[in-house]
Amino acid sequence: MAGYNDSTYEGDKEKLAKGTEIVLATSGILTILLPFFLYWFGNTVGIIFFLIIVLAVIVSIRMKSKQ
Repeated sequence: MAGYNDSTYEGDKEKLAKGTEIVLATSGILTILLPFFLYWFGNTVGIIFFLIIVLAVIVSIRMKSKQ
């Protein structure tokens, strides 16, 4: 992860890893499915995809900063 330093991090590393894993797995799956959803449902799905990814990154950053 960008900005992660093992020697200075004082939070729960397992919780951080799980949160990061969820964000990365979700964004990967959505990225693979995005072309199909764009074909079936149109450009609105692209906007929804963008919002989901941005919100997931914000939640991930907040989880990291709280620890």
